[in-house]
Amino acid sequence: MWDVLVHGLLGFGAGYTLERYGEYRLAKKRLSLLRHVFPFDAINESALLLNYLLLGRAPIEKPRVSVNCSRINKVEGLAEPSSLRQYVHSAEAIALIKVTDALHACSVELDISQFYDYPTDAKSHLLIGSNAHNALSERLLSNLEHMKYVPNSAGHSHFLYKNKPMTCNHEDTKVTRDYGVIVRRSYHGNQWKLLLAGIHMHGTLAAAEVSLLDEFQERVRASGLKCFAQLVEIEVAPDGLGVPIDQVKWKDFDLVELKPI
Repeated sequence: MWDVLVHGLLGFGAGYTLERYGEYRLAKKRLSLLRHVFPFDAINESALLLNYLLLGRAPIEKPRVSVNCSRINKVEGLAEPSSLRQYVHSAEAIALIKVTDALHACSVELDISQFYDYPTDAKSHLLIGSNAHNALSERLLSNLEHMKYVPNSAGHSHFLYKNKPMTCNHEDTKVTRDYGVIVRRSYHGNQWKLLLAGIHMHGTLAAAEVSLLDEFQERVRASGLKCFAQLVEIEVAPDGLGVPIDQVKWKDFDLVELKPI
């Protein structure tokens, strides 16, 4: 009987260890691909393995990425009495959730401690949304080589891709087609910025969706590029809000090599 019990415990221990090791290997692979797009420091693999084997109880210093959304300036609220308020587009909030989930699964954390400010000293920094209310995003969108971002004061900006205008489409009050961009650049020599931005919020969410695809991350890895821009196109759902991932196009657009800023 004791032999059966011992063998059972050994089998359980071996099975548990193999299962957790398999999860660690998967997380390690995800980390390896994510790092080609998202700017964060390498993680201690030994500590990560121990963390998985001990169900997340092992001390581990997790890489952190500071994050801002496009509207980081406070605006006067309409309530009575009036108060300062902060607004984030719904698509940017959804993009933030998706990115948070993906990074958290690989033991990388998003730092929102400077959400209302420009974290100019942040070594790793994610910006979600265009330059409408964010001067740093405008800087990152400059000089995109054979792809150009053309801002428009009326609110309908567009991209030029190999001199061809990429403009959003509308039907009544709904956006039916939008464009977005993924921009990764080094900044001031020792900082890395990743910008996920669109003409409208749909393009922003589409850029976030593509940035999280293994296939896109593999494309970046194979290119060897550290600073790059990737244009994305999205056919918006009939409700005028949804961004179906199977309607996002990016493979027909070049991965554009950029210069640091």
